[in-house]
Amino acid sequence: MDEKHRSLPFTDFSVTFDVHVEGEQVFVSSGATHSAPTPFSMFGIWAIPPGIPVGSYHFGRADNVRPHPSAMTVVLGSDQLSMWARRCPHCTWYWRTEAPGLVAAAVCPYCGKHSEAWECLSEAQEAYVEAVCAVHAQVTNQRKSGKYSVYVKDLLEQYYSSDDGQTPAPPEFFVETEQQSKFKCDECGMTNNILGRFGYCSTCGTRNDMAMLRADITGIRKRLSEGGSPISGLKDLVSKFDSLGRRIAQQLLLHVRMVHVRRSRWKDANFSQLALVSEDLKRHFGIEIFRKVDGGDQAHARLMFHRRHVHEHNDGIIDAKYLEDSGDTSVRLGEHVTESMGDVMRLTGIVDKIAANLMEGFHQIMPVHELPIRIHKDQRERMNSRGG
Repeated sequence: MDEKHRSLPFTDFSVTFDVHVEGEQVFVSSGATHSAPTPFSMFGIWAIPPGIPVGSYHFGRADNVRPHPSAMTVVLGSDQLSMWARRCPHCTWYWRTEAPGLVAAAVCPYCGKHSEAWECLSEAQEAYVEAVCAVHAQVTNQRKSGKYSVYVKDLLEQYYSSDDGQTPAPPEFFVETEQQSKFKCDECGMTNNILGRFGYCSTCGTRNDMAMLRADITGIRKRLSEGGSPISGLKDLVSKFDSLGRRIAQQLLLHVRMVHVRRSRWKDANFSQLALVSEDLKRHFGIEIFRKVDGGDQAHARLMFHRRHVHEHNDGIIDAKYLEDSGDTSVRLGEHVTESMGDVMRLTGIVDKIAANLMEGFHQIMPVHELPIRIHKDQRERMNSRGG
């Protein structure tokens, strides 16, 4: 999953200008060509001089409306892995995505806020747009019909090597940077490249926490089946769930208005305190993490979460706090307890259910984009019908 931080040029294509002069009017259309043996995709935006993005341009659609009289089309190309760099206009964090945000508004993997494709350009893309607008003005002012093509790398280097003292220094060699982790969204199938491990899918807005937790649970089960320590498995499992819950609490704090007391509650939320957090989630947000979990499994989960506290903080020795909080009458004060593989294995399935309920409830508060999910589902159904 981890990727090396490496530079990926997005300049391996040529930008074209088709100029047509009719009397006093000059018509210029821009495009792009690509001949390198690497993946490539492109999308268009509207921009006004000196390079200010003002809207998205959809190729092949008749409903493109020029948002401003001076707006021109600019074609942006992907990097060498056919991915797009994005920079959130809200939090300014950077990521890369397989889809630029045309089907639905782009979702920042970090803060979860939405922006249109033209609103979240990277610094390198903004520099490119400015350079294209400058060349667009040059070919327009020449008032000469014809077709012009320039390699993007040459265009950028020429534009930003100006000696007039007016042109700002370019971003570092017009490259995009591969981030730490890649994940493919289970819901819409799009690939995201982000810093860290957890975040929203930039295309549909589904968080990847559940997919990552299930991968962790698979690892815990594997270690248990190979003779690993049940106590270690229990501590690891509860820790993973607690981390997931804390991340979701932080997103709720970011997106949901709360009074000070409630904000303080979730700022310091401890999801290893399962009984308490389940009650507060239901009361504050209407999220029922024990929905469709039978009473026996609920009791088992609560007990095992209390047991984890004993192992984590008291070396497995039963103390008065455990007896009071858990209501467990099967053990005595001062007794040293161990855990069985079966009990921890059972808990892995319960944690999967309650985490899925937490994520489902969260996405009722932070809805996903249904269209890219539906497109992905239709594509899978067509492939399955063909035996693919």
